[in-house]
Amino acid sequence: LYGRVVASFDTLEGRWAQELSYAISDTNNKNHSENDFAATGFDVTESDADVSVTGYQGSFRLTDDHTITGAFEHQQEDFKQRGPVGFGDPNRDEDMDTDSWILEYRGELTNKFSVLASARYDNNSDFDDKTTGRISAAWRVNEGSTKLRAAFGTGIKNPTFTERYGYFKDFIGNPDLKPEESTGWEAGVDQRLLGDRLSLSLTWFHEELEDEINGFVFDPVSGGFTAENENGTSERDGVEFNGAWQLMDQLSLSFAYTWVDATEEDNFSGADSDEIRRPEHIASANLNWDFLNKRANLNLNVDYNGEQDDFYFPPVPPYQERVELDNFTLVTVAASYQLGKNLQLFARVENALDEDYEEVFGYVAPGRSAYAGVRYRFSD
Repeated sequence: LYGRVVASFDTLEGRWAQELSYAISDTNNKNHSENDFAATGFDVTESDADVSVTGYQGSFRLTDDHTITGAFEHQQEDFKQRGPVGFGDPNRDEDMDTDSWILEYRGELTNKFSVLASARYDNNSDFDDKTTGRISAAWRVNEGSTKLRAAFGTGIKNPTFTERYGYFKDFIGNPDLKPEESTGWEAGVDQRLLGDRLSLSLTWFHEELEDEINGFVFDPVSGGFTAENENGTSERDGVEFNGAWQLMDQLSLSFAYTWVDATEEDNFSGADSDEIRRPEHIASANLNWDFLNKRANLNLNVDYNGEQDDFYFPPVPPYQERVELDNFTLVTVAASYQLGKNLQLFARVENALDEDYEEVFGYVAPGRSAYAGVRYRFSD
C-alpha cells in the first residue's frame, strides 16, 4: 500500500511558495523455499515494513534571480520479521527514525552565470549524523546556445532493514553494516544547433564510493549468504552523450550513450576488478511520431546493454566464481489513438524481438510481452 497527499499554497504575492506533504508505504513479504529446508519447517519467513514521511518545504524568492529554499523531513521506519528459529533467530522488531534539514540557494549572478548550492543534515537514530551537499554552476555563451557546466557533491545511503536483519532461505542479515558514502563530480557542455531543433549534451563524470554494501557474501559458518561493507573504494569514471532532434514538426528522435569504467577492490586479491552488473557500454534511441493531427502516436524505443560481469555461487568451494553475461538489445513498440477528448486507446509490445537475456546470472528475463488498454480522463 502506497499513498501520498500534498498541500501547496503561495503567500506574499507568490514570492513564498510552501508545501506540506505526508507519504506512507506499507509492504508485506512472505518468502517460500522449495529446498531441503522445507521438510524441517524453514520454508516461510514473513516481514512487514512501514514507512511514513512527513515534510515541509518553503521557497522564498528574494528577487527574480535569487531563490532560497528550506525544508524539513521526518521519516519513521518500522520493521517486523517472523519465522522459525534455526541457524539464527529471525524474530525481531526494529525501528529507525531520521530528521533531515535541507537548505538550497539558486541564483543568477549575471545574465550568463548561474549557481546552485545545497546542504542536507540527517539526524539518524541508528547511524552517525551526516551532512552532505552539492554545488553546481553553469555559464552560457554564444548568445545562450552553448552552456558550460560543472558540479560537485557528496551523498550517503543507509543499509536497508533487509540487508541488516533479513532472514530467508539462505540469506542472513548483518546488523553491523555501515552506510555507503559517495563523492563525485561532473563537467559538461550543452549545445543547441539548427535553430534549436537539435540539442546535444556531453558529460564527463567521476564518482568514488566507500563502504559499498555487497549483499552476496558467502558465510562459511552458516553455509548461507550475508551482506558486508566492501573494503577499499569503488570508482566510476565515464562519459555520457545524449541528444534530442526535432526531425519534423511531428517527428522527433532522442538518443543516449554512456561509457563507464567501474572498478572495485577484489576481496581476495586486493587488486582492482570490474564491478559486477555494471556494463561498460549502454545506449538507447527513441523515435516518436505524432500524426493525424496528433490524435495518433507511434513510438519506437531501442535499448542496448553491453556485456557485464556477475557472480555465480556454486554449492562447493570456491563458492564464488565470476561469469560474463552477454550483451542484449531490447525493442519496445507503443501506439495510442485518441478516440475522443477524454478517451484513448493504447497498446505496446515490450521485448518485441523476443530477446533471450539475463541481467542477473541465473534469472532469465521476460520474453515478448504485449499490453493493450483504454484510458479515460474524467476532467479536462
